[in-house]
Amino acid sequence: MVRKILGILILAGLFGACKQTSATTQNGKFVPPRDGLIRKAQADRYIKVSIALYQALQKQAEEIKAFKAKYKLSESMEELSMADYIKKHPEVKAAWDSIINKWQATEDSIYKAEGMSQDEFNWIAGALINPKNKPMKDYIQRKLKEANALPEEGEAKGKEEKGK
Repeated sequence: MVRKILGILILAGLFGACKQTSATTQNGKFVPPRDGLIRKAQADRYIKVSIALYQALQKQAEEIKAFKAKYKLSESMEELSMADYIKKHPEVKAAWDSIINKWQATEDSIYKAEGMSQDEFNWIAGALINPKNKPMKDYIQRKLKEANALPEEGEAKGKEEKGK
């Protein structure tokens, strides 16, 4: 069923049956819709990007954990902000730069694969708090929860409490 729906949407897009009414671009930049409403197509792309980013972040967290263990860094990795440490350990800085560059490439490829700019993604995230977007907020939350792409409530609360 899902494949049929996706096939229909792809064909509709190819033949111009679907016009982009949710937003426009000016000089390649995302411009939010004037009415401030998140459209279903935007929400669906946002969901796909969110799931992919969530999965990539989980992998990234494991890579960072291994990086910290390999170089015996503190939990906060404050050593990376110390000029003396970086001077004495350029290999650590190079490894960290590699991790950051890899993340940026991963993030860029996720946005590109789903046809969404980071500006549009950020706009949607901010627009979700607008009461008129509550139906889309509920839809997005439900889909992310179904995909297990939301932190558990206890996990999120635990992280918030640690930060206090």
